[in-house]
Amino acid sequence: MKGLTNRVLVLILLVATVGTILVINTAMQQNVSAQQEFQQPTVVSGDVLTPASTPVDNREVAILDLVIVSAEDGTIETVRLERGRIVRRFAPNVFGLAGAWTVELVGAETVSFGTPDPRQAHVLDEDTDVPHTSTLLTGEVAWELVVPLFAKEQDLGIQEINIYDETGELIFTTPVDRERWRVQ
Repeated sequence: MKGLTNRVLVLILLVATVGTILVINTAMQQNVSAQQEFQQPTVVSGDVLTPASTPVDNREVAILDLVIVSAEDGTIETVRLERGRIVRRFAPNVFGLAGAWTVELVGAETVSFGTPDPRQAHVLDEDTDVPHTSTLLTGEVAWELVVPLFAKEQDLGIQEINIYDETGELIFTTPVDRERWRVQ
């Protein structure tokens, strides 16, 4: 009886060992498969990149080159339009975005989207206790704002662009001059 018990124990240990080896082997094969599936992306030089296509329909964006002038305490003194352009391009997907500032597009209907304060500069300094900090740029700050004039495939009929700061104060407004701004 004792010999039979030892044989049963040896058989149980053998089955457990083989089972453990099979589980480890399966896990290693899955890990190799996962590594094969996850390959490093191919780096493409900027010299060979193709620019985004131009829409075949008349979808356009307005590009506003703005200069924000702020006092040392961060108070906005003026926002001036240096140049306005309208070009046939696909619009960035900005509707529904939140941000410190609000860009309001007034047309057939009024739509808006949020944008970060463009004067906010984020700084990385890993040699300090707080490696990520931000600062508010003062003086003159250039800002290129891209504004969609279409939503999906529908012209929004935008006639005016307004920008509100984080307090809700109107800091900039301009009519959209489609004739003067259009770039061919």
